[in-house]
Amino acid sequence: TSADIQWDATCCRVPVLDGHTAVVTLLCSSPISRDEAIKAWSGFSGTPQSMQLPGAPNPILAVAAGDDRPQPRLDRMNGNGRTVTIGRIRENRSVRNGITFVVVGHNRRRGTYGNTILNAELLFQSGLLS
Repeated sequence: TSADIQWDATCCRVPVLDGHTAVVTLLCSSPISRDEAIKAWSGFSGTPQSMQLPGAPNPILAVAAGDDRPQPRLDRMNGNGRTVTIGRIRENRSVRNGITFVVVGHNRRRGTYGNTILNAELLFQSGLLS
């Protein structure tokens, strides 16, 4: 459950067009391996995907291979800018049951206006907007 996870993140704002990078450390209630994290992320799907909302990215998460990925200039447009890319995944031995990774997302298409559109679609499909 979400109560079993603690996390810490640092967002790296650099002069890159339309991409944000964050370094995240998850502290889990039990040990988690790199392969378990990759499997969970690779199979993740949320409510917008199950409702087949027009603005819902599919997949919502992409796992990048390579020690130098993700990178904003190379990965921000995955899924037409709506997919969040995760990489540089490693078990964090400095904290108990920790895993650390880098995440890149398009700050407008996945953030700001992209999420505003997705929220409006969700409200409309749920019958809360007419």
